[in-house]
Amino acid sequence: MKKISFTLSFCIILMMTNTLFSQSKLVKSVGLGGGVCLPQGGWDPGFTILAQADFGEVLDYLFLFPYLNYAQAQKTETIENISKDLSIQYFGGGAKLVGYLNSKPRGFYFGGSLSYYYINSESFNPEHVSEHSEIDKTKTTKVGFAGLAGYLFTLKSLSLFIEADYMLMQGGYNNLLVFAGLNYNL
Repeated sequence: MKKISFTLSFCIILMMTNTLFSQSKLVKSVGLGGGVCLPQGGWDPGFTILAQADFGEVLDYLFLFPYLNYAQAQKTETIENISKDLSIQYFGGGAKLVGYLNSKPRGFYFGGSLSYYYINSESFNPEHVSEHSEIDKTKTTKVGFAGLAGYLFTLKSLSLFIEADYMLMQGGYNNLLVFAGLNYNL
């Protein structure tokens, strides 16, 4: 719960900071989103939270979006009739390069992202199985690359986005993120 509070606080601070920089037009919009996280490896569907900023067009039809992301999922693992509840958490950030099919940022878009994630995962230690068996906790950092596709609905000062990202990471930490959110145009 502390990590979720920290993530939400950081998103609010990010939005406030970007509002201060909006006069220079470095940041075109800021956004928040949430959705479903589907990690590889038998994990149950979890949730994800996203905060992003639009730095505008860097090349023709290509836009840069730095972002922060938190995702969590759980599963129950059973060995010899003994069950343990396990969790996995992803916290990281990176940058997306998004290309729109239109000359203005709206409609369908496709792209990729490069990110750096801090991952906490738990696994059931099968040695000496008993009710008091230890849960092994692993903390690692990974670089990930994602392919993404989405759709952006534009309004006057807000835009709604729906997006799916498939993140490839070494070590079996791949995941699919499907989310929706709102961007506030500065």
